[in-house]
Parts: sequence; C-alpha cells; structure tokens
Amino acid sequence: MKTTSSKHTNQEKTTPLSMLRSIVYLGFGCVIAWAVIYPFWISTDTTVSKQRKVDSIVSVEKKTLTRSLELFAMPHGAASDDIITDDYPIPDFASFTDVKEKKTVYFDFIRHFAEQNNAILLQKRAFILALEAQAIESGNLELPIDVYINEHLSDAEQEKIVFLLDEYRIKEQNTGAVIARLLLRVHTVPVELVQVQTANESGWGTSRFATQGYNYFGLWCYTKGCGFVPSRRNDGATHEVAKFSSPAEGMYQYIRNLNRNRAYRELRYTRAELFDDPNMQEGSYERAMALTHTLGAYSERGDEYIDELQAMLRVNKPFLHDSENTEK
Repeated sequence: MKTTSSKHTNQEKTTPLSMLRSIVYLGFGCVIAWAVIYPFWISTDTTVSKQRKVDSIVSVEKKTLTRSLELFAMPHGAASDDIITDDYPIPDFASFTDVKEKKTVYFDFIRHFAEQNNAILLQKRAFILALEAQAIESGNLELPIDVYINEHLSDAEQEKIVFLLDEYRIKEQNTGAVIARLLLRVHTVPVELVQVQTANESGWGTSRFATQGYNYFGLWCYTKGCGFVPSRRNDGATHEVAKFSSPAEGMYQYIRNLNRNRAYRELRYTRAELFDDPNMQEGSYERAMALTHTLGAYSERGDEYIDELQAMLRVNKPFLHDSENTEK
C-alpha cells in the first residue's frame, strides 16, 4: 500500500484554502491600494473620470474679461492688461516639501484671484441693485426689458445691462424678472469653497493643466485645439481640458460657470437662501460648507466628491480664508 508523507498530505488539503485566502487578501490589497493612490492619480489628470457640467465653449476670450473690467472695475472705462494677466507670482507648488507651507502658499495664491473676481461681481451686483431700486421707484418693473432699457436708462447704463444680459444668458422679458434672475446669478462664491475645490481639482496646483494652462478648476472645452487632450480620454470622446492665458482668466471662467450653468442652479438658489438666513453665521466658511452639497454635478463621483470637499474644508480650516460677510 502506498503511503503519503504527512507534509505532502497537508499540502494537498490546504492548497485550495490557501489559494482562496490569497485571492481574498489580494482583493483587499487592491482595494486599499486604490483608495490610497486614487486622489493622487485623479489630481494629475482629473478629467478622465469626471463628467464636467460646463459650458459648451469653456475657453474665455480675453476680450470678455477685458470688457467686464472696463464696465465694472476700471475708472473711466480703461481696461488694464495688468489686471487680466496679473503679475501675482505663481509658485512652483511641486517644489514644496513642507506640507503646511505648501498649503499656506497655495491657499494665499488662490485667495488672491478669488477675491479679485468677487470684487468684480460685487461691482456688477451693486449696479443691478441700483437698477432694481430705480425701477421700483419709477414703477417700471412690469415693463418689457427692451422698453425699460431704451426709454429709462442712460447710454452707460444701457451698455452695462446689455453686457450682463448676454454674459449671464438672461432670457426673461419682464424687467422685474430680468433683475431677479440677474441677482440670482451675479453673486460671489465663498473663497474657502474655491480654495478647496481648486486644490482637489489641480492636485494642489501641480497638475499639468494647472502648470501649463492655468486650469486649476478641472474645466473642459469642446473645440479642437482649445486646450489639452487628456492622456486617458475615452475612445470617441472629443473634449479637451481648457487652457487659459492667466490664472485670473481661469478664475473668471470658473466662477462664471458656477453662476450661469444650468447644472449649478441648486448652488445659486441655496446661496440666495443662505444670504437671507438670519441664523447663518457671518463667516463665509459656513456658506462654503453648505454649498458643497450642491456640487454633485461637478463630478461623476457625486456624493463621494462632496464628502471629499467637506473633509478638505474641515481639515484645512486653519489655513483657509475666513472672510467677514461684507457682501450685500
């Protein structure tokens, strides 16, 4: 009778179980590894797994920003190339080895352009509020907007309102409805929200889209040659990652996209409610946290993306800009 050594017998009995155990361990290992590397992988080429709800033509023509500055930010209607291109230094974020220093420098950099853009928005908003007061006082809220513009506004006012109607894609015809829609769309975005979202989208300013095209925002464009072709773009896809001429131009487009794109209607309605809520704290950090719930459309990861932004807000709060509520 043939006998088998105990060692060989044990190998035959345990091999299937060992194989199963190895497969399970390998699976867990892959999941853990993916969880660790995913934020870094997505930050270098963010557009692969994200469905960007952006305008069909993302790239902002320099003349649009120039005109906006002429009408609402510059004295005597004189545009300034310095404001558009800006001489604010662009740090080499990849060179930082100290995490706290890198966060401080990055958030200061983004805050500069976010505050600059919000200042322009407040100028626009002040003009709209003045028109509203004028229309209420004269009893012209029910007039067709073209009649109100032609018969009750100065040439300078006409120029401004026509620009805003076009830029924010206002379709309403009644003067009161037009003003209401403009006030909903022309408003500031909390600096803290801009800071953490751009950090998430650009890998803290280190992605090639940020370093080569000033795109810290994960914005796409759909005209051939308008930007960068993503290295992992799906077969049949035609989008590119938008390229801008300056950080100021990129910031302008990013905020304008939030303010007029249909995908972010919830953000605009929630923002209006927050500014009207007497219980809302003065700092914009609380508004930023509340508005993260409205950004599910910014990424196909949906709720996971929202959780990421909220976690970044909490973890990085000591580094963030916590402005006083000066918006009116």
